Amino acid sequence: MNILVDIGHPGHVHFYKNAIREWKDQGHSIFITAREISVVLGLLRNEKLEPTKVIPTYGGKFGKHRELIKHNHELIKVIRDNNIDRCTSIGGTYMVFAAAITKRPSIVFTDTDTALSANRITFPFATKIVTPKIFPIDLGKKHLRYSGLHELAYLGDDFHPDPGVLSRYNLKNAEAFSIVRLSSWQAAHDVAITPASLNIVKEFINMLGNHGRVIIIPEGPVHNSLTPYTMDIKPEDFHHLLAFARMCVTEGATTASEACVLGTPCLYTNPAKPCYIPLLEKHQLLLSSNRHENIITKTRELMSIADHPENTASNRRKLLDELCETHSTIVNTVLK
Repeated sequence: MNILVDIGHPGHVHFYKNAIREWKDQGHSIFITAREISVVLGLLRNEKLEPTKVIPTYGGKFGKHRELIKHNHELIKVIRDNNIDRCTSIGGTYMVFAAAITKRPSIVFTDTDTALSANRITFPFATKIVTPKIFPIDLGKKHLRYSGLHELAYLGDDFHPDPGVLSRYNLKNAEAFSIVRLSSWQAAHDVAITPASLNIVKEFINMLGNHGRVIIIPEGPVHNSLTPYTMDIKPEDFHHLLAFARMCVTEGATTASEACVLGTPCLYTNPAKPCYIPLLEKHQLLLSSNRHENIITKTRELMSIADHPENTASNRRKLLDELCETHSTIVNTVLK
């Protein structure tokens, strides 16, 4: 079988990498298309996964519209030139139209019920929509559910953090450190978008600093006053560092889920709450705050939780025991 895997973001590489290897071992041919994002291409190189086609991204007011047209145009050519049998991606917005035009089955994986606009234009064209069981919307006959999380496709019990990564960044094995994950300074949903909230960011960083080193791993530019805390890391090292961190503060839902699955207590600072965030809160692995004035209080709570790693380890074990591993769901659902 010829399978097209469309990669839009760095997390998609992690999600599909093990499935791609298993499909290849089973004798299937895999064709990877990827948006031209440096981190995505770097992760693919690190995993020795060669993209069939790299498709440019576009900025500006109408950049997304232009990219959507260009991306689907390129996918149509890849599908026809390689006689693709199945198409799959996370989210699916850049893939489903090409699959529909070429009359190929499209399998869309998603865990983001909060992506209302993208879901609204994508779901009608998808052949299958595969979500965690906790997804709150019933999508009808094409909707398949499984008892897992996206992050368990690559960070379950088969993931073994490498202590050697610590020395690469001048961290000692027993050294306490916290990870702060900020989106681009210009992003409208960034916790540090205004001068007032910048002061709050500085305050909770100072609080975390009383309990060890603070490492900011930004997704884009940060305010000059925060640059002393930033660290430039290889993308493939991030999960290893996250696993050894004492705690994590992030406005990214995927990073929050990754931290919890790895057993690192986390504070999530974004008003958007995908369906898996309440599950992680229920298992006492995650705190959330979408109000600037509440972040400091929640940071104190986070530090208290981090003082009892044995409780976090127990809560993580209960979470993983409650869920199934996601890898086999990806492999089997695409092939059926």
